[in-house]
Amino acid sequence: MKAWRQIVIEGPRAAAMAFVAGFLAARGRGSEDVVWEHEAGIMLESFAHRIAEMFSAERHHALFAPDALARDIAGAIEHWGTAAELRVEERLAVTRVGFSFDAEVFSEELAVELRALLADTPPGTSIEELRSGQEVLPEAGGVELYSPQHEFTYRVSGRVRGDGAALRFLRELHKRDSVSVHDIEIDSAPD
Repeated sequence: MKAWRQIVIEGPRAAAMAFVAGFLAARGRGSEDVVWEHEAGIMLESFAHRIAEMFSAERHHALFAPDALARDIAGAIEHWGTAAELRVEERLAVTRVGFSFDAEVFSEELAVELRALLADTPPGTSIEELRSGQEVLPEAGGVELYSPQHEFTYRVSGRVRGDGAALRFLRELHKRDSVSVHDIEIDSAPD
């Protein structure tokens, strides 16, 4: 199990993202090594963060990364971030990640892609309560744009649980238009 950390960064979102992108590039790494809360549909839930958001227009941003990388990013922001109006507000150890998802696709090709994604969960991540099914209605085929039925329908839903690596999986599911991610829970403890 690889430990992950959450860093809450205060400052302009564009500056925070550019700072982290530059930091990663300087180390020969890419944006796939970290997960931003807005990329994965994660909302900062604490009362203090919600109040701060009301008055400071998106000045608090959660970044998730593997332990060593998160510590290095936080250290760099603390050392050089003031020039970009950035500061580390909070550091947390991610102890558990959980979320539910459901999806519906209307082509066999998209169903194959979705099945492959769900079969390739990261180590330390599992899918529970997985339900899937497909429906084929040859008589529903045609070129009607607003047809009341589809010739092919694949539906899947489940609950994902895991360690911090599940955050990358969350981001991948969230990026797909056909997938709805909800009930996101991230348990964390002070670093």
